[in-house]
Amino acid sequence: MKRSWLTITMLTLPATVVFLSLGGCGGDGFVAPHGNMGTVSVSATTTGRHIDVDGYTLLINGRPLASFGSNDGALLTRVAPASYIATLSGLAPNCLLVAGDTGRVQVRSRVTTLLSYELACTATERIAFVSERNGRPQIYVMELDGSGQSRLTFDDNSNRDPTWSPDGNKIAFAASPDSMQTNIVIANVDRSAFNSLGGEGARDGYPAWSPDGSQIAFSSLRTGNSELFVMNSDGTNARQITNSPDVDLRPAWSPDGGRLFFDAAPPAPFLLSNLWTINVDGSARTQLTTRPSVRLNPQVSPDGTKIVYQAVFSDSDIYVINLDGSGQTRLTSDLSDERDPYWSADGSRIVFSSNRSGDFEIYVMNLEGRNVIRLTNSQGSDYDPVWSR
Repeated sequence: MKRSWLTITMLTLPATVVFLSLGGCGGDGFVAPHGNMGTVSVSATTTGRHIDVDGYTLLINGRPLASFGSNDGALLTRVAPASYIATLSGLAPNCLLVAGDTGRVQVRSRVTTLLSYELACTATERIAFVSERNGRPQIYVMELDGSGQSRLTFDDNSNRDPTWSPDGNKIAFAASPDSMQTNIVIANVDRSAFNSLGGEGARDGYPAWSPDGSQIAFSSLRTGNSELFVMNSDGTNARQITNSPDVDLRPAWSPDGGRLFFDAAPPAPFLLSNLWTINVDGSARTQLTTRPSVRLNPQVSPDGTKIVYQAVFSDSDIYVINLDGSGQTRLTSDLSDERDPYWSADGSRIVFSSNRSGDFEIYVMNLEGRNVIRLTNSQGSDYDPVWSR
């Protein structure tokens, strides 16, 4: 007789537990009569950098029975006593199974069989981005070639401005439940934890993780004007860095962690943003660009010699300048809008968003603005790409 799934109940425990109650009969069944049932408890522990975003799936005799996070688990009940082939599937290419119960597993009546898996992941580069393909802006992650697009956030907030932790295991972003509040949230990339760092009514945004992972720079309206702040990566010890009548936004770190680069504009008219830099202790605020246009979103190259940014004239294009503001080079010249530039980990490419195809999609190009490759192709806009380190 064909087996059927009766109930699936999610329980909140130290590991997410999936309670599977199966009904049916047949000699090949995975379901036992009540008096003879066994239980299978499965857990996964994953270490290393850039751990698996989607988690894993347990296959029993080739049949998927439970899915769980990279550091999570599942509980299967009413399992018929028998010998089964257990397999763990869904491993990312950069993750290896280093220990675990694969192969034949014996399930016994009234006994819990433990399946424990240990996995190790090595550093691999990925791109986080924002997509509106399902309505509100949400955070996604994909491989460098655009494959493996995976949704990180599933909520009613508008989530934007992602930034990677240096180890690639967390993403901080700005979450807005409404127009009056924006909090900075830190999410594990395996979705095992989400931690909001802001309080009720916070107006914090544009987070940027420090190179050593210990701090997060951000802009905030907590003083009444948009200023730059730095806090510990757990949200403690927030301190104000800028104190200016200008509107200071979008901080980015120098590779040595000693300076912040940002865009700033006079409070009125809010049109002529230029690029600035300041030491993390709040000293030596210096303007880098002075031309009468809008210059936004500076990002410092991994070797600390260049800044990529977007400039708005009749449309938005991407430029590169030296760290002192000299030597401007234009990389894009389409009639469309190119924005949100971000350096690759090795500094040889730039990922950005463009509406050259209609909606905003994500592209990558070399440092001459050539060899442009499209990475996303969704029904809604994709933007705010950031390359992991």
